[in-house]
Amino acid sequence: MSTPQPSTAGHDHLGRIIPPKVFASAEDNRAFWRDGYVVTDLLDDDAVALLLERFATLEPSDGFDASERPSSDYHCTFLDDSLGIDERSMR
Repeated sequence: MSTPQPSTAGHDHLGRIIPPKVFASAEDNRAFWRDGYVVTDLLDDDAVALLLERFATLEPSDGFDASERPSSDYHCTFLDDSLGIDERSMR
């Protein structure tokens, strides 16, 4: 009895399964099938800086300011009653 294989898996000349391609990069595919994960940069430094800049422009309607609360900088925007913060965070 054989194990069902994904339709994208092929076989080499010895009948061994060739794992399906998951990533565009051959190097990433090898790492994924060897290690079970791939480490990659999702955002470059400019994108991270822009994201942090945009986070800083969000102002919750409850006036939450993490700098005034040294014990906790956690805030749930989904609890904020301002629709504006939701709209601004999705841009």
